[in-house]
Amino acid sequence: MIRFIFIFISFIYFSELYSQDIVVQKVSEILPTFGYNYKKGKIVWIDFPVKLLVNNELDNEVSINSAFYYGYVIKYSINCKRWDYRLLYKCNEEDSIVGYVNVVDDIDSKAQKEYYIFTRHPVDVNDDFQGLFMDIMAERSKDSTNNIWRIQTSCLSESQNEYLRNLISNDSVRIHLYSKDKGQFLVKLPLDVNKVLH
Repeated sequence: MIRFIFIFISFIYFSELYSQDIVVQKVSEILPTFGYNYKKGKIVWIDFPVKLLVNNELDNEVSINSAFYYGYVIKYSINCKRWDYRLLYKCNEEDSIVGYVNVVDDIDSKAQKEYYIFTRHPVDVNDDFQGLFMDIMAERSKDSTNNIWRIQTSCLSESQNEYLRNLISNDSVRIHLYSKDKGQFLVKLPLDVNKVLH
């Protein structure tokens, strides 16, 4: 029984390892986004954009069907990292979002496609964050018609940038795929913070 469990775990491990080059993280061209709530007077969430390239070098079509993000992404558990489901957004060569993966999206053999996921970190119950980014809220909230703020990291202070980097450090992405020759398999990627915040 123990031997069977060891073989099973080894199979999963090598399946992930073999698949690692199928999905890679790329430099995100989309800026991080703050979501502001005027009634609360708070930034309630941050979306960090994570860009992924699926490169199908297999002889058969590969289907991508879901993504999960590991980090401080559960509102009522912001001090503990969790896995949480995230939509996969399709993007074109101009890096524009053109839709999302509803059920599955197919990648032909020897072809590649790019996707984004957005992390959606809740921060409205995080007093440290609200205090540190008070100057951003004071400036941006003057425009009451816009509650979605694109943030240039070059406009942030050193301490603000460090806070954002620490918020997503050691996070991970998990992508679930299917191919005829491999069946169901997944790829787990450690998040490269430098490709998100730059």
